[in-house]
Amino acid sequence: MHRYIILAAEQMKANAADDKKMAISCFEHIGLEADKYRVGHTKVFFRAGTLGILEEYRDDKVAAIVTWMQAVVRQFLALKRYQKYQEQRIALQVAQRSIRAYMKLKNWEWFALMRMIKPLVASSKIGEELEVSECYMLMLILVIFENILWL
Repeated sequence: MHRYIILAAEQMKANAADDKKMAISCFEHIGLEADKYRVGHTKVFFRAGTLGILEEYRDDKVAAIVTWMQAVVRQFLALKRYQKYQEQRIALQVAQRSIRAYMKLKNWEWFALMRMIKPLVASSKIGEELEVSECYMLMLILVIFENILWL
């Protein structure tokens, strides 16, 4: 009888202590006519073809559960794929923005000067030291700019 617990899980679990009541509650829940089965103390007897009907009900229920599970898995995979595409789109936008900025600045003399000075700054500095170095570099550029203006 436990094979058919999928047909009426709540009703059968409520009567789990008594196998006879469990079988009767299952058959009543699925709407099986009382003259198609007899429940004994340890066995259930069916008329011809009734077991096939029960198997069809069970197969339909299993198919519905498997279909639902496939849909959930497909949804999960589609969401993961969508998130990956979103990350790629954002990365592409960042790359495009950087290329546009470079194309605008590549002919500017100050940008060329900054590109020449930046490799001279020690690349092993991290965190705050790097920020301080960038500030010094910008201050150097401003001093050079002021000196050029006074020429």
